[in-house]
Parts: sequence; structure tokens; C-alpha cells
Amino acid sequence: MDAYGHRLPVGAAGELWVNGPQVGRGYLNRPEKTAEAFVETPWGRCYRTGDIVRYLPDGNIQFVGRRDAQVKIRGFRIELTEVEAIIRQYPGIKDVTVQAFDEESGGKFLAAYIVADEQIDVEALNNFIMEEKPPYMVPAVTMQIDRIPLNQNQKVNKKALPKPEKKASAAEVESNAPMNILEEELHEIVAGIVGTKDFGLTTVLGYVGLTSISAIKLAVQLNKKYGVMVDSKELVKKGNLQYIENEILNHLLNTLSSEQNTPKEQHTEQHTAFKNPPLSYAQMGVYVDCMKQPTSTVYNIPTLIRLPKDTNMQLLEKSIETLIRSHPQFFVHFDSEAGEIVQIMDKNQSLALSKSQLS
Repeated sequence: MDAYGHRLPVGAAGELWVNGPQVGRGYLNRPEKTAEAFVETPWGRCYRTGDIVRYLPDGNIQFVGRRDAQVKIRGFRIELTEVEAIIRQYPGIKDVTVQAFDEESGGKFLAAYIVADEQIDVEALNNFIMEEKPPYMVPAVTMQIDRIPLNQNQKVNKKALPKPEKKASAAEVESNAPMNILEEELHEIVAGIVGTKDFGLTTVLGYVGLTSISAIKLAVQLNKKYGVMVDSKELVKKGNLQYIENEILNHLLNTLSSEQNTPKEQHTEQHTAFKNPPLSYAQMGVYVDCMKQPTSTVYNIPTLIRLPKDTNMQLLEKSIETLIRSHPQFFVHFDSEAGEIVQIMDKNQSLALSKSQLS
């Protein structure tokens, strides 16, 4: 079931509710706990197990994790067991538990406690996690201990775990380091996207909430403001303010050098000969993504519009054609020119629409 008590389809993860004569009446002398775990439904009285599961196509139920193991990190809801599962795949890891702790400034952070015979390279482990999972699932703290403490029920004894030594102090010192004008501008731009100012010049932006989607947004803003093209994937994996600053400075130096070495006459010739404009940064990102995944429909937005039966098809066709002709971008297609992808305007493109297309 989902959070609203709706049944979920095959493949979708939700909480397992149990129904039938085996379901008890509740917890003895614990009315609050009973009200939380036992619910009345159209199918009768159900018990909320707290287990997160999904139906498989063959009818079996796959266990995903526990409801109480779900935490919200930087606005994203994640399963602690999912982080543990990826860490267990790292060579040398014998045991692991991942716990969520409260930030002093609000919110939560992840701490991983690992058991291994040899000393584990935490940075290499974090990079390994980021190859499979988004940056917000990388623990902010990773501590190597001798063993995972358990309670009498053989569950992790969180109280017996050592206090996570979050390297926030170093990060805070670094985040308060003096910045030049460009760095302050970049800090404001990034802070407006990730929703926090708690990062510095060398903080990996993926660790403070920059996702693949918001990285594209950041790359577009950088392109508009500074004219530089930055790889959005690199921004998530290892990008920081210094990386962006170096990309901007490198772009400006190359542009200045190119202008100084190019005669004015050649500038005029290039400008005159340049007919088909190149793709914008945002267009290039979508174009490359579509070329990599030609069968993907991620950029398709289907819409269904119901019209009355007595709709005048000729007027409708004329209206649509007028609308299309008023937007030149409908006549643009991408092509290769001198080794670059450019936009080509084809004003003679046919707009013939059949009645079957409009029905």
C-alpha cells in the first residue's frame, strides 16, 4: 500500500498490510500503538507491518526494507538498508550499519559504521557508492569499528555506537574562507539551486544536494552568465566552486587569446558566413541525451484533449497551422555542419495535416 492506503501495482514499493482472520485485535493496553498499526479498510481490519516490499511479476513479494529505516536527507526520502546494501558490495567490507543523526542546524545526515580486517579508504568507498547511487545517499561520516553492537533482539544497538565524528568543523572553516568577487557570485548561484549556503570553495557540490537535474540547471545558468560550457555530470561527481571558477577563467582566457590572434577582417568573414546557429547549452544536453537513449520517451509529454463531436475540422486545422507558423522553432531541425551540431530553419516544411491526425 502507498502512504494514502491505495494498493500499488507490480514493481512499486510500498508498505505490507496483512488482512485476514489471523490479524489480532491490537496491542494489549497500548491504544496509541494499536491505532497506529491497525487500520480499518474496505477489505476488513489490516495490520501495518512496517515492512517495505514490492510485488514481483511472478507473484512473489520482495522485501525492500523497513518503514522506520526511511529517512529524509536533503529533501530526498531514502532507505538506510539500501545504502547498507551498496556498501556491503565494496571489497573488504565484512559488516555495516547506516544510521541517521540530527544536524545541529536542522535536518539529518547519514553515518556509516563499517567492519573490515584492513583499513578502508573512505574516499574510494564514497566514489564507489556514487557510481551506483545519487550523492545524497553518500554518508557524511564513515567510521571503521571492530564490530556492530547488537541488543538482546539481535538488532543494531544504536545507543552503543560511537558518536559520529562529523568533519563539519573543517567544512565550516573552509566554507567561511574569504572569497573573491567571482567566487562570491558562484556561491550565491549554487546556494540558490541547492538551498543551502553551508559549503565552501572545495566542497563537492554533490554532497550538499546537487542532483543530476539541478546540475543541468546550474550548467545552463553558468552558460548564460559566463558563456562557459560545463559538464553537468562532472558538477555532480567532483564539481566545486574552484572547479567552476577555473572553467570560467579558462574559457575567458581562451576567448581573449583567440580574439587577439584573429584579424578583424576574419572576424567579419566568420560572422557573415555563419548562417546556422549552434545549439544552446540546454539544447545540446537534451540532444546528446536523446542520441544516447534513442528509444527513451523521457522528453515526451502526452496530452489528451477531448473536443465536441460537431467541431469544425477545417477551422481546427487552420487554427493549428496558424499557431505553428507563429512559432518558428517548429521549423527547426538539427544537423551536422563543419563538425558541429547546428540549428537549420526549414520554412518550406509541409504543414499538411490529415483529418485522421486531428480526430
